[in-house]
Amino acid sequence: MDFSFFQELETLLQGIPLLQQYDLLERLAIILVYAVLAKIIDLVLIRSLRRVAARTKMHFDDFLINFFHRPLLITIVLFGVLHACAIKPDLPDMMALIIPSGSKSLILIVWWAAISSSLGKTDIKEASRIFGGRIIDPDIFLLFKNVSRILLLFFTILWVLLIWNVNLAPLFASAGIVGIAVALAAKDTLANFFGGISVFMDRAYKVGEYIILESGERGEVVEVGIRSTKIQTRDDIMITIPNGIMANSKIINESAPQPRFRISYSRYRLKLFNAGTRATKLA
Repeated sequence: MDFSFFQELETLLQGIPLLQQYDLLERLAIILVYAVLAKIIDLVLIRSLRRVAARTKMHFDDFLINFFHRPLLITIVLFGVLHACAIKPDLPDMMALIIPSGSKSLILIVWWAAISSSLGKTDIKEASRIFGGRIIDPDIFLLFKNVSRILLLFFTILWVLLIWNVNLAPLFASAGIVGIAVALAAKDTLANFFGGISVFMDRAYKVGEYIILESGERGEVVEVGIRSTKIQTRDDIMITIPNGIMANSKIINESAPQPRFRISYSRYRLKLFNAGTRATKLA
C-alpha cells in the first residue's frame, strides 16, 4: 500500500509554524483532514455509487452500499486518530496506550455493530431479494443468523482483548474449569441450545407448519430460534417452548410430508338438511 499521501500530509502540516509550536494542534489538524476526506467520500463516491446501483436490477449492490456507508466513514475518522497518535513527539505512555487501543477497539466495535444490525434487520424475504430471488430455507436461514451472531460476538471480544494486550493463555488454561462451572450453572440453557441444533438438523417441523405437541397444544410454527420454538394457536395465543423440550418430546406434524387441510362439514350439512325440510313443507 502506498503511504506517500499520508507522509506528504504530515510534511505539509509540519511546515506550518503554528502547528510546529503546538503538536496538539497538528494532531487535531490531521484528524480534521481525515474527517473532511470522509465527508468527500460520502458526498462524491457514495452518492455516485448509489446512482449507479439504482440503475441496476440487482439488490445486492444496494445492500452493500448501505452496509459499508456509515462504518466506512467512521473508520476513516478513527484512522485519522491513529495517524495523529503516530506523529512525533510521542505521546505519554498512558495516552500512547489508551488512545490507539481505544481507537482500534472502536473500529472493531463499529463493524461488529454494523454486521449485527444487518443480520437483525434482514429477514428471509429481504435475504431472498438480496440474492436475486433465490429460495432460501427458513430453518437454515435462522440457524445461520443465530449462530453467526454468537460467533461474531465471541471473536469480537477476543480481538478486543488482543488489542489491549491481554494475555489469553491463562484465560484458555482456566477455560476448562470455567466451562465445567458454566455448564453446571447453565445446563438448561445449553440443553435448549443443543436442542435447537437438533431441531434444525432433524427438520421435524418448519416455520409455517402446523404441529401438535405431546401436551396437546396445536398451532402454527411462527419462529424456530436457537433457544426456543414459538407456535401460534387458533385462538391467536403465542406459546413458547424451550428447544430442549421439543427435542425430547413427541411432535405430530400435520403439514408433513404433504400439507393437508381438514374441514368439518357436519354443522353445515345439518343446516342444509333443515333448510331442505323447510322448503319441502312450504312446497
